[in-house]
Amino acid sequence: MRRRVAAFAAACLLFGVSGAAWAVDPTADDTPSRPNIVVFYIDDVSPHDGGLWNDPARTPNIHEHFVQRGLEFTNAIGENPLCCPARGNLLTGLHTHNNFVTENDALLFDPSEHIGQAMKDAGYASMFIGKYLNRNSSLSAAQWLAHDAGWTHLDVTKGVNGSFMNFTVHTKEGNYRLPGVHSTQFVADDAIARFRQTPAETSIFAILSIYNLHAPNMPMVQDVGDPRCASMPPYNPPGGNYNEADVSDKPSGIQAMPLLPYPDGWPMVRYCEEMLGVDRAIGQVTDELEAQGRLDNTLIIFHGDNGMAWGAHRIGQNKIWPYTTPVPLYMRWPAAGWGDTHTVIDEHVSNIDLAPTFCELAETCTLGPFAYQERPDGVSLVELADSGGAASLGRDAVLEAMYLHGGMSYTALRTTALYDAENRWHYVEYTNGERELYDLVADEWELENRAYDPAYADVVAALHDKLAVLRLEGIAEGTGTARIALDTTPNTGADFSFDGELGAFALDDDGNAALPAARTWEVPAGRYQITRPGVMPWVPVDIYCTGVHISEVVIGRVTVYVHPGETVSCTYTDGGPQPDASIALTIAGPYRKDNLYQVNPTTKQAARRNHVRVGSSYDYQLRIQNDGRLPDSFAISAEATGPTTIQPSYFVGGVEVTAEVLAGTYALPELAPGATAHMVVRLTIGQGTPYGSVYRLVIRSRSGHDPKIVDAVRAVAAR
Repeated sequence: MRRRVAAFAAACLLFGVSGAAWAVDPTADDTPSRPNIVVFYIDDVSPHDGGLWNDPARTPNIHEHFVQRGLEFTNAIGENPLCCPARGNLLTGLHTHNNFVTENDALLFDPSEHIGQAMKDAGYASMFIGKYLNRNSSLSAAQWLAHDAGWTHLDVTKGVNGSFMNFTVHTKEGNYRLPGVHSTQFVADDAIARFRQTPAETSIFAILSIYNLHAPNMPMVQDVGDPRCASMPPYNPPGGNYNEADVSDKPSGIQAMPLLPYPDGWPMVRYCEEMLGVDRAIGQVTDELEAQGRLDNTLIIFHGDNGMAWGAHRIGQNKIWPYTTPVPLYMRWPAAGWGDTHTVIDEHVSNIDLAPTFCELAETCTLGPFAYQERPDGVSLVELADSGGAASLGRDAVLEAMYLHGGMSYTALRTTALYDAENRWHYVEYTNGERELYDLVADEWELENRAYDPAYADVVAALHDKLAVLRLEGIAEGTGTARIALDTTPNTGADFSFDGELGAFALDDDGNAALPAARTWEVPAGRYQITRPGVMPWVPVDIYCTGVHISEVVIGRVTVYVHPGETVSCTYTDGGPQPDASIALTIAGPYRKDNLYQVNPTTKQAARRNHVRVGSSYDYQLRIQNDGRLPDSFAISAEATGPTTIQPSYFVGGVEVTAEVLAGTYALPELAPGATAHMVVRLTIGQGTPYGSVYRLVIRSRSGHDPKIVDAVRAVAAR
């Protein structure tokens, strides 16, 4: 049945057959069927593990279930090597340019259609436990309800990123603080509890998202100093690219990097200690599945959200480069014979393939339609796994992408055996014009960039054309609207010309009505670059877009994607204040412009009070200013780490609004351009606060006009 479904899906793609959504025929009688699916989802880990999980003395559970007997996908790719975008890929099966999660921001994720909802609709108990989407504390109560609706259980840590200790857990039943428990242990404990709540006749779908090995790299306390890790060698594979000596052929961002201060290799002891806890958690969960009689018919997966450099090409603990898209991916399903023995599958696969895989295995699952397309971009891996790697996925390249990271934003591809028998090419195009090409057969560690070698000109040309098609994959035919505007305040005595894929045009910036301040086009759906003049006096302070998520903004150029029926509006702000919120902080008294702290828009300001007294309260004064040119509203939320004996209170105009702020739902009244609002934050030091403790409070203001902008202020009280 699964092979027939894969063949039908391939035929639909080939001949343009369309349907209401991507669905699976539920009439087959194959056994085993409807497995439980449990994904152990690890953070920031390279598949070049340096011994982190292939030693049974250190990680016996990972070794037993995956290394010794699993299917190992040696060419697994995480399309976008960033935490939140990677989760968008995993949950939707869509390319980043189609799911719009281009940044680490939960507000970008559309919770209306994803694999958790699809599996829940198919009768599974669907669960997401652990680290969820970044900056989820910015979600309002109504937005949390929309996310909750897609899962039977959504038990996740709240915050800017993940958490290791002393965090708040969001559940559908309510939020609670969990002090003194490591988040890796929380994931295991919570999963076991939820599995026990699930009736034996109900199948389980669970993504268990573990924050390790993410910075700041905190092992469980019992694993610190474990002798099993004392001898863990630094990561410096023979013939590899660690601390590459000659980076003259690399992009300018790499060329600017100094040599790393670890000449013998990237230190791995801390990662090893973290993996001990991860392995223990995996063992506890698999033991529970076995005790419940579920393990034999459970597809268990060991996977990473994105890769990690660990010193490759002088890049330390960093992941946003195209060298860090490879991720670990192991699967084992005992009842189906997947991984009876260790089996290597070298077909290039992508994290967008996992949601279609899960949906096919659920048999009655429908994934889609999505906002702008009927079906996912990924393809099911079931036939590939069934065949032990002998089948083909029917595609000749996989896409990689990184958006909104200045001059190093890029799209890239890796070719599959359908393009060349040896999965040879890795090709990268940066939005600033730089390129890379690597022959992965002759140059496994990507030491020689061939993009500018005349001998490879034909290869570059062919891959350039292929990438141009691939980075628009999934965007349907149709038209959308593009709008380009200057801000409404004239800043110079000249008008300015633009060029690019919308054609040549000029906009007014001198107050003369002879030219418009904005232009609008109806355009075919696709990807568009717009350039501005490279001459003074106009230097843009910011470009902000609504209705789309920018591929990249560099000096003079913005790249946007337009989907059918979508309106994309980009405004160039060429002087004056930026269009976002501003927060300023004082340590006493009302806000003063002559205080120690910045008054310009900023992402972080700090105040510190040492030797605070038990029983005393300390006030921090905040000013929130609308720096845009339109009326705006601002949502205020807060996060805290440190002793729970210290309590924050929030006051606006003398009225306490603590509950609303802590719930992430407090909204200031709308502010006119340039208007300000004030807030008092009071920290009360309760009984039992020990000396030497530090309490950190981060207050965030999110602009309603431009929700991607987050300004934060940090207050610190130390005792």
